[in-house]
Amino acid sequence: MIVYKRIILIVLFVLLNLHGYRLMEFDKTQAVKQEWRIAETQLMLIAAAGGSAGIGTGMLLQRHKIRKPKFFIGVPLLLLLNLATLRFLMKEESSGPYLRV
Repeated sequence: MIVYKRIILIVLFVLLNLHGYRLMEFDKTQAVKQEWRIAETQLMLIAAAGGSAGIGTGMLLQRHKIRKPKFFIGVPLLLLLNLATLRFLMKEESSGPYLRV
């Protein structure tokens, strides 16, 4: 059962990051065309939900939102939080409440 849990977590993490990258790409395209844009709050929510690597990659490759402190400070911090959370969730479950010696 642990293997399926890990596979689901990895797939979810990858999909969130792909979605985050595509949102940044779309927002940059809309910004250039001066059309309707994606709210910054929505971008940060995707980053907080686990898509910070995709948002960060989109920021760097698209050169989008790189001057805004909310993004150039917040996204790397969220990336660290996302990776720590993923590592915690991927740990094997122990056989009881006591530590193994």
